[in-house]
Amino acid sequence: MVDPIVPPVVPPVVPPVVPPVVPPVVPPVIPPVVPPAPGPTDPRLLGGLTFKVPDQYASEPWAKSITDPTALWKEFANAQTLIGKKGIIPPVEGATPEEIRSFHTRQGCPENVEGYEFRTIDALKENKRNAEMDNKLKNVLYKHGVSKAVGEAVMHDLEIVLHDATKPRRDQKAALETGWTELKTKTFGADADVVTNNFKSVIAESLGENNKHLSAKLNSMDNESLATLMIFSKTIHDAFVGESRITPPGTPSPDGDLQSSFNALSKEKLQVKQDNNMNKSVKDQKLREINKKMLEIGTKASEKKIDLFKVN
Repeated sequence: MVDPIVPPVVPPVVPPVVPPVVPPVVPPVIPPVVPPAPGPTDPRLLGGLTFKVPDQYASEPWAKSITDPTALWKEFANAQTLIGKKGIIPPVEGATPEEIRSFHTRQGCPENVEGYEFRTIDALKENKRNAEMDNKLKNVLYKHGVSKAVGEAVMHDLEIVLHDATKPRRDQKAALETGWTELKTKTFGADADVVTNNFKSVIAESLGENNKHLSAKLNSMDNESLATLMIFSKTIHDAFVGESRITPPGTPSPDGDLQSSFNALSKEKLQVKQDNNMNKSVKDQKLREINKKMLEIGTKASEKKIDLFKVN
């Protein structure tokens, strides 16, 4: 028996698996955020209504300049520029005197002129300060808002500069005074000061009030010229005027009769005292010279044991 022919089993053709097409993910479109218009929408800040600074801020210094919305925005802009800055900010243009003074105070300026204290430099410790001049200088420092520390330091250094700058002139003046003291003592002796004062007094009286400035020039003359002028003037005065002569003609000298000389000088002294027309400086000089001569006679009389006051 012949087996029937069985056809081979052919597996079915399975088509390949194709993955589904996935469309790309597109992010959603987010509309941009549009910021609101700058500034608040309060119509009072936009000029829509009558402008008025709130009562709680009306007394603030900065509020004095806020008179309308524009001024407010300007003040706000100025404040923004100061945020983050360090130190003391100078007052803006148009600041009030009170604001400027407050700024100076924050910088260290004292509350008043008495807040400054000037220190005398070492070279002038023995000298008394000129209170009037100090006060004027303090007012200058205070007016310009100079701090206490800076003002006092500047004045201290300025005193040193001025002292050093005037030292040559002071040394020259001291040398002239020392030289004049030596010269007048050598020329006029123990009465040098009397002669000098009388000379200046006579010159001043002779020139009168209208020419007072001329007599003041004596103080600027060099020592030799002044001494020469004094000697010349005194010589002419003694020779032709005679007011400086103490002993009148005929009066015995101290070396002669001591008793007679003493009596003559006593009489002369009384006459000088009673002469109300005599110039005071001349009178004082005469009395000093008479007393000097009477002392010399008294010394000689004492040596010779003569009693000048004995009543005969």
